[in-house]
Amino acid sequence: MSSLWSHQQHALNITVKQNFKSGTHAHATGTGKSILGHAIIRAFSHLYPNRLMIWLCEQTSVIHDIFSRKHSREGILVCDCVSKKPKDWWSSVQSSLIWKVPVLVIINRAFLVSQKRFLKLTYSTIGLIIHDECHSGIGETTKVFYTWLAEAHPEASVIGLSATP
Repeated sequence: MSSLWSHQQHALNITVKQNFKSGTHAHATGTGKSILGHAIIRAFSHLYPNRLMIWLCEQTSVIHDIFSRKHSREGILVCDCVSKKPKDWWSSVQSSLIWKVPVLVIINRAFLVSQKRFLKLTYSTIGLIIHDECHSGIGETTKVFYTWLAEAHPEASVIGLSATP
């Protein structure tokens, strides 16, 4: 990945200093929120390699752009549940965890919350969720997901990325 702009580096430094405390990074459109999200994932994976990371997205095109770049997946096993939406998606995630390397699940919010698919995420420790475009995910099913997350994985941090403060 390319080096971060100063505002991205500042946001990353604060996130790491606060031990990935839940919150939202609001930056204007086109200022690299998703690149910041990738940097947060990389930093988290170095500090907490045995915790599952989830990139919850609305728009998939930016995610594909970031994770198709050379070295973007280096050291992280990425389970792409955006391009492919297998019925047994969780078995892919579970199999990945066996390798004892940081695992990132990239998944569309609507896919995860419909039919309460998130209930399958009980066998590992969710450490971090990056909720890209978090302002657009407001709804009853998302609320049910985050209520479940707080109960099932109270240690999980959720970092939202938004252009809407």
